Amino acid sequence: HAHSWLHRMPPGKEAVLVLVGDCGGTNTRLQLYAVSPSATVTTGAKAPGDLVYEKHYLNAAYGGFEEVVKLFLKEANASST
Repeated sequence: HAHSWLHRMPPGKEAVLVLVGDCGGTNTRLQLYAVSPSATVTTGAKAPGDLVYEKHYLNAAYGGFEEVVKLFLKEANASST
């Protein structure tokens, strides 16, 4: 339930979640930001908004990128409660 992160936003301030990552051969680094819907998100630039959660994974421990992302989202959601 990704929306639980949005409960941290001040009243009246809307946000969308933006997942950013650096995926290489050895490591995957993922970050989740709460971003204003009016913000401009630019490929290759730091995400605007507030960092909600971040984690680093060793790729050899997982079956693929999809598995890492699913775990990241599950862990991020658990950290918000």
